[in-house]
Amino acid sequence: VGSVWFEMHHAPLRDDQGQVIGVVGVAVDLTDQKRIEEEVSRASTLESIGVLAGGIAHDFNNMLMAIVGNLSLAKLLVDREGKVFQRIDESQKAAMRARTLTQQLLTFSRGGKPVRKLMALEPVIRESAGFALQGSNVRCEMAFADPLWPVEADEGQVGQVIANLVINAQQAMPEGGTIGLHATNVALTAHEAPPLPAGDYVKISVTDSGPGIEPALVPRIFDPFFTTKPKGSGLGLTTCYWIAKRHEGHLDVESRLGTGTAFHFYLPRSEQPVPLDEPQAQKARTRGRVLLMDDDDSVREAVEGMLVGLGYEVEGSRDGAEAVERFTNARNKGRAFDAVILDLTVRDGMGGKEALAKLLLLDPGVKAIVSSGYSNDPLMSDFQQAGFYARLSKPFEIEHLDEILSSAIAQRGA
Repeated sequence: VGSVWFEMHHAPLRDDQGQVIGVVGVAVDLTDQKRIEEEVSRASTLESIGVLAGGIAHDFNNMLMAIVGNLSLAKLLVDREGKVFQRIDESQKAAMRARTLTQQLLTFSRGGKPVRKLMALEPVIRESAGFALQGSNVRCEMAFADPLWPVEADEGQVGQVIANLVINAQQAMPEGGTIGLHATNVALTAHEAPPLPAGDYVKISVTDSGPGIEPALVPRIFDPFFTTKPKGSGLGLTTCYWIAKRHEGHLDVESRLGTGTAFHFYLPRSEQPVPLDEPQAQKARTRGRVLLMDDDDSVREAVEGMLVGLGYEVEGSRDGAEAVERFTNARNKGRAFDAVILDLTVRDGMGGKEALAKLLLLDPGVKAIVSSGYSNDPLMSDFQQAGFYARLSKPFEIEHLDEILSSAIAQRGA
C-alpha cells in the first residue's frame, strides 16, 4: 500500500457578526498526479543513462564479439568430450554473461527500442520462468486466461522481464516456497493503473510469500543502481520497468511486510491473431556465399572464421564502399552472394545503411543483415523499414549466426 497525497484548503466560517464559528475544508486527491510526476522524473533519469550507454556500447561489444567469435572457432577444433572444450565453453559462457550488464544499460538507449512481433505470451512466460528456476527449491504455480490475448512485443525483452521478476521472487524466499505466476486479460478504465490510459491489456503478475519490502523503499525499487542485495547491480528492476514503458505498458509493485510482494507487468493487447509457425521447409538449413562488411579487423576476422567453420564461402570488406564493389563484381561474374552482413557504424567510411541502399538498387532481393554493437541508432530496432532482413547484435554466438543466415538464404531461394 503506497502513500496517498492530498492538497488541503481551509477557510474560516463566520457568523453574521464576523465571528469565526468554524472552518470549511476541501481536500483534493493528488495521488494520481504525484504518480505521474514520479514516472516523468524516473523516465528522465533513464534517458540520461541511455545517452551514456549508447556511447560505450559499440566499442565494448566489438571487443566481446572478437572474444566470443574466436572461442566459437576454438570449440570447432577440439574434442567435444575433452577438458579443453569444457574450459573454452565456460569461457564463452562467461563472455556472453559479460554482455548482460551492457545490454541492461542499453535497454535505456534508443538502440534498446523493442523489435516487436505479434506473439502469444504463454510459451514465452513458461520458458522464461522455467529457465530462471532451474535447480531452485521453490515451486511456481502458473495460471493463464484461456485464451490469453496476443500482444505485439519483443520476445527477448519480455522474457527478460519475466525471468528477472521470477528470480527476484525466488531470492525473496531462500528457504523455499511458492511463486504465483498469473497472466490475465484486463480492461482498464482511466486512472485505474496510472499512468496507463484506458484500454485492453494483458496483466502478468508474479507474487511471492517472502518478507515483503520496507514501505520506505518501495518508491525507490525501480530507480537505477538502487539495490538491497550485496552483489546486485541495481539494474534488474530498472531494466524491467523501462522495457514495460517502451512497450507502452507498465510495471508496478504491491508489497506488505510479512506477507509478500507482487509485481504486475502490463502489455497492451493486439487485435491481430497470432500467425501459425513457419513451415519447417522454410527453416531448413542451407549453405551459401556470404559478403561480410565490418571495419574492425578483429571482429571481421573472427566472424569470417565462424562463417567458414559453418561451411559458408565468405568474402570480407572494411567499409560499405568496398562491400558494394565486391557485390557488383560477384554479380558480374555470375557468383552472386546469397546473403550480406553489414556493420551499421563505420568510422570514416560508408556504413551499413548507406551501403544497403546502393545494394538494393543492384538487387532488390538482396538478403542483408545489419550487425552492430547495439549502438543508439534506432535502425537496430526498425531494421526492416530500412530494407534489412534481420539483425545481429554483437556479441553473437555461432549458433545464432547460423540460424539467421540459414533463414535468410532459405527465404531468398523460396
